[in-house]
Amino acid sequence: MRVEDPAAYRYLFDDDVFLLSTEKHLFNGTIQAVEPAGAASQQPEPQPEAETPAEPVAPKPVEYLGQNKKGFIVLTHYTDTQFIATDHQAALEATLKRKDHTIDDIAIVNLGKYPDLTITQLAQQFKPRRILVLGRAAAPGELANMAFNQAGAFNNLPVLITYAFGEMMSSNDIKKAFWEQVKNF
Repeated sequence: MRVEDPAAYRYLFDDDVFLLSTEKHLFNGTIQAVEPAGAASQQPEPQPEAETPAEPVAPKPVEYLGQNKKGFIVLTHYTDTQFIATDHQAALEATLKRKDHTIDDIAIVNLGKYPDLTITQLAQQFKPRRILVLGRAAAPGELANMAFNQAGAFNNLPVLITYAFGEMMSSNDIKKAFWEQVKNF
């Protein structure tokens, strides 16, 4: 059986019937009498419901590895792992150790999981004192014009966009260029 008007359900069923949100446009909230077939019906055009403005939704916190004790953010870009590849994490920890830091001092954020993340959003959540970007793919859009492998600043925040560990693993020259910039950063 096919029913054109949802209001007719009250005559067909004795039980409570609930209207789905996808069917609300068919029923404007007032019960309409079902007219016999052949009677001309003068039904007013249903008025669209006034939309209430949506409340601003707070951005979902970004997941990260580490404890961010020193306000040092490391941005990575991996599509196949949560934060950073295991061998790359070992290399990063060795680099941090040379600078008297541990994994607890930093926050590793994988932009592969947050492609639209901005520096402003990062600043709101992490209150960073400096940002290390591992690979061009990990650089948010606002940093597109910054020099590669040279320390710079974005809104008075020290930023270094340098090689990703995937690029460094096969080249000693790239490792040296990376270390020269990171040791002073």
